[in-house]
Order: sequence, then structure tokens, then C-alpha cells
Amino acid sequence: MVKKRLKITGIVVLSVVVFVIAAAFLLPYIISADTYKGMIVSELQKVLKRDVSLGRLRITILPTLGAKIENVVISNPPDFSKAPLLSLDSVKVRVKIIPLLFGRKEIAALTLNHPVIFVEKNQQGRLNLPFMDEAGTTDQSNALQRLSLSQATIRGGKLIYLDRSAEPSRRTELEEIDLDISDLALGKTIKYKLTLHWSPGEVSLNGWAGPLGDRDLKNIPLEGKLKADFPALDGFMKKLAGVPEGTLQGALKADVNISGNTGSSLKMKGDVFLKNLAMGEKGARSIEGLDITVSPEADLSGKDGPLQLTAILQLDKTPFQIQGQFRDFSKSPVGRLTFTSQQGINLAEIGPKFPSLDRAVKLKGQLALAGELIVPAQGNPLLSLEANSARMDIALENKPTSRKQAAPRQKSGFDARGKVTIKEGKFQGNDFRDFLLTAEMKRGAMKITRFTCAAFEGTVEGDGSFNMVQEPSPFSLKTKVAGVDADVLLSSLTSAKGMMKGKLSGEAALGGTGLSVEAFKKNLTGTGEIQVKEGELTWLNLIGRIVQALGGKGWGKDKTTFDDLTSAFTIKDGMVSVPNLILSQKDIDLLLRGSIGLDSTLKMEGEAHLPSSVTGNLSGKGWKLFEDDKGRLIIPFTLQGALKNPKVEISTKLLEQGVKGLLEQYLKKKLKIGVASTLSAFLLVPEILFPIGANFCIWE
Repeated sequence: MVKKRLKITGIVVLSVVVFVIAAAFLLPYIISADTYKGMIVSELQKVLKRDVSLGRLRITILPTLGAKIENVVISNPPDFSKAPLLSLDSVKVRVKIIPLLFGRKEIAALTLNHPVIFVEKNQQGRLNLPFMDEAGTTDQSNALQRLSLSQATIRGGKLIYLDRSAEPSRRTELEEIDLDISDLALGKTIKYKLTLHWSPGEVSLNGWAGPLGDRDLKNIPLEGKLKADFPALDGFMKKLAGVPEGTLQGALKADVNISGNTGSSLKMKGDVFLKNLAMGEKGARSIEGLDITVSPEADLSGKDGPLQLTAILQLDKTPFQIQGQFRDFSKSPVGRLTFTSQQGINLAEIGPKFPSLDRAVKLKGQLALAGELIVPAQGNPLLSLEANSARMDIALENKPTSRKQAAPRQKSGFDARGKVTIKEGKFQGNDFRDFLLTAEMKRGAMKITRFTCAAFEGTVEGDGSFNMVQEPSPFSLKTKVAGVDADVLLSSLTSAKGMMKGKLSGEAALGGTGLSVEAFKKNLTGTGEIQVKEGELTWLNLIGRIVQALGGKGWGKDKTTFDDLTSAFTIKDGMVSVPNLILSQKDIDLLLRGSIGLDSTLKMEGEAHLPSSVTGNLSGKGWKLFEDDKGRLIIPFTLQGALKNPKVEISTKLLEQGVKGLLEQYLKKKLKIGVASTLSAFLLVPEILFPIGANFCIWE
């Protein structure tokens, strides 16, 4: 009998279990949960203060009580973009059944699939996130007091941040976000792990926070470890800031610890490594193979308290000490940052890491740096920099370089001013000392307010500008030299070594693009004036060549000496145009005009005024028509060909000069002075031509 009762009881229990299981599976399909959507939407809108829309809603009973909501959309406020604040494919919620029987609402798990979070800052600096203006209010605390969440998960999330307060607006996108949170409840320590996946790398932040206070949500203890590993940096920067792939390369690693309390102080300490950093497209890179290590220690006091920062920055092999303090860090940072490098940068070692500069100039020496970055409440940050060196050697690259044309650079986001001093050194192998340069930069355009130094056995000074935004970089320069050695100066900037001697003074206004000697030859433009005292043209006996070209014996000297050489000049298209070069020595004058190529070629014409002591056997009665008012022989000539060995020829103007002289002489004899008529002159032409021809026969 007992066995029969047990059997009946078992059958009843089994039937109930089967019924419950069947009901658990069938009720979600029989009973529509859509009738509860209005209530859910109303509650969400009340809490979030945003419009909410839901798709299909489904309730599950086994294995746990729960619900699934599809196509959830939470709108933006009216004064923000039309894009929703949050949209996601589905939300899954599982509730613990046993605590529910005792009136406690405990969520076993919450899963968000493929959420897209759109965070926006408008032009007034206000965020579109709910609760940002009411953080820590009683309503939120009460809401959290009723919340107990064992596990929360985000899979395949996306975060979009749009800052409209910046000019221009900035947009950043983070994809493939995974987040796991456990034990989200008042009085508990919350564990979290956030991972951002980018091929081929990721960023992770994991640790704990809490316990949350019953009323105050502003003071939350926390601890975490931030790690980053990107073997290929360009993929990460493309997604983070839209930088084109290939323009920023290298490997990034970071290991940083974070600890403290959100209401009092947060501390950060760790290391960040950038290996083999390269910037720019291949063939036109501004940085290549640079290693950077940063070891920061930061202390942020409260939400809007000051941020104290100390760090060691290792730039290749050079350590920098960094200290700074900022305030209003969560809104618009204001503060000051200082950095120093007492050891100094080894320019010869770090130069190849900056190919664009290294292609134009080679630097040797130690350069100590000290600087300050000021971030104001309004306007651009200002970087002040002082650099000094006990000795530096500078050499311009003279060989042409074939490289890919670089795209225009972006304007800099900060302004700068600086001062560079060099006690002594060499420029193109020549000594200089007491170099001083002061400059300022605004949005990538540099203005050199002053430079001065003792060089080339004289002094050099001036000012100029240099635009780093464009590529190749344009420059302008106004310079003045006084008492410099002409040979030393010319051999430093051109191939004309040992070709001119004397003390040179003058001034020039120059412009061009690029910094190499080859770029100077192609792009240099400008005007100026020069004067050379007590000099010589060592490569050419110009006076002797002129006399020889006219049939004389020449001059015994093998060079052209002068007391004074003056000229204005214009530079354009690789040519130096000389309209009025005057070379004088005692009673000798040479007047030249024409062009001198920066490729060391000449094309000039001139006029020599030579005394009988120079012309020698050319002196005589037949040359009286070719003399100036000082009795010097006037010889027109041309000068063209290679600079080191030009061809000197007598100009056809000599014939014109002779005809003119004979005509004037004959008219004085045949006509009364002051009453000669045009008709008489024409009638006398046949009579004039005969003696001219006779005289030329004598000269022949």
C-alpha cells in the first residue's frame, strides 16, 4: 500500500515538474511581453531623461527568469546631433528566482550585444550623457540601493566621441569593445575588465572599484592596471584619430598602474614605450627609427583638483626631466609643464632619426635643452625653449636627393618661442663663435626675430621666417655682413673656393624653399648689394686677357686685383643678375653687367677703362677716338663660359664706338658747332665713310 502511494506521489510530482518545464518553455510564446514595453519605456525615460524606443521583448523562465529586448535606442537631447546616444542589437537580463521570492531584486546577468555609444560635447562644452550634471544625487543613490548585479557584459561594443567645442570638430571611434563587470552593488567591491581589440593589438584595463557608498557616489576607491600592446602603431592611430595608415609607424607598449579615490586623489605610475617610431610617408619622413620611453608619476587631486606630474622622458639616448601642474583637467586644462636635459642631445647620433633635416644639414655636438609649456585658459598653448651648446659643427648637404614629395603638414596646435646660443663651432668647416638666435612660431610658421654671430672673420646678422607647415618648407631671410672674408664665405656656400679674396660687406633679402645647397641653386630668389675692399680675382687675369684680345701684349699679372668692387644683384631661376658691377684699381675701371649662374657659368658684357701703362703697345694716335676724358682706352668686351676659364672677346660695340668717334670728329671739322643740320649730315655721309675705313685699315 505504501509503495502504491509513493508511486502515485512520484507520478504527481513528475507531472507537476513536466508541467512547469513545459509551461516555462511555452509561456514566453503564448504570453506576449510586448504589453509591458510601455511600462519599461516609461521607467527608462524617467531615469535617463531621454526618449527610449524598444523592439521585440521576450520573457524566459528556465533555466532562469529573464528577458530579452531587441533593438534598443536611447535618443540624444534636443540640442545635440540626431544620432542616438545609445543603440544596441539586444539586451539580455537574467534575474535570480529565489531572492525574488523574498522580495529582493537581484540580477544574475546583464548582457549588451553590439552597443554603439555616441558621446558628444557641444560647442558650449556640455556633454550629452545623462547624470553628468547631477552626479551623486539622492535619486541615483536610491536607484543603486535597489540594484544588485552579479555579472554585466558588453560584447562587440563601439564608442564614438565627437567634440564640437574644438575647431575644427574632432571625431574619435573605438571599436570591438568588450567589458566584464561583476558584483555591481552597494557595499561590494566591483571587479572590471575592459578590452579594446584592434588588429594587431589591444588595450586592456582591469582591476576593482568600490565599495560604493550608500549616498555618496563621488568618492569611489579604485585600482587598475592599464596595458597596451600594438606591434603596428599605424592601425591603432587610424582607428583612434583617423591618421592614414603608413604615416605613423612603430610599436607601442604601455604598463601603467592606477590607484586612489575618485573624490580625493588618483595616482598613476608606470612606463610607456615607443619603439622604432616613424612619421610621414616613406621617402619623405620627418622621423625615422626613433625610440621614446616615458616613465610618468601623476597625482590628480579630486574631480577638478590640480594634476601634479613628474616624469622621465628618454628621447633615444637622452633623458629629460619633466614636471608640471594642471587644473580643470576634466574640462579645459590650464597649467604649466617644464622640462630640462642637462646631459644634452648628441646631435650626430639623433640627426639621422630626423631624415628631412638630416638630408639638408649635418650636425655634431651636444645641445642642452630647457623649456616650458604654458596652457592658458584661452588661446593656443605656448612652448618656450632655450637651447645652448658649447660647440657645434654644421655642414650643409651639397648633393641632390631624390625623394618623394611630401604632403603639406598640418598646422601646429601650439605656439612657440625660443632662444639658441652656441659658444663656438664650425659652419661648412669654417669657425664661428657667439651665435645667437631668437625666434617665435605661430601655427607652424616660424619667425626668426634675430640672429647674429662672428663668422667668416667678420660679423653676420639678420632675421627671417620659415614655414614648417608646407613641404618643401619656404623661407625668407634678410641678412647683413660686415668685414667677412669673401673667399671663406663663398667657399662655404658655393663651389667657388679660392676664386675671390678681399673683405666683403653688404646686405641681401633672400627667399626660397628647402635647406640644402642643391635647393638653393634651384629655388633661391632675392636682391642685394655688396662691396669688396682690397681684393683680387685669383682665377682670372681679366685685364691682360682684354688687352690680348685686342692684339696687345697683355699685362704681366696672372690675376685681377682691385681696390674696390661694388655691385647690386638679383637672384632668380639659378642665375645672379648683375646690372652694374664696378671694379676699380687706381686709374683702372671695369664696368660689367650680365649674369652669373649658380652652376658656375658666366654670360656678361663689360667695358674696360685702361691707362697707357696697361695697354702698352696699343697706345697711339689711331686710338684717340676710343679714349675717355681721362685719356684711358675704352675697350668693350664679352665674358662667357665656365667660371674658372671664361672666354674673353672684344665686343662688336668697339666698331660702333669707332664709328661714333669718327663721326663726331668729322662733324666738328665740317660743321659749325651748334648749327649743324640733319640734312647736311646725311649729305656728308659718303664723304665721312672713306676716312673711317682708312683708319680701320691702319688699326688692322
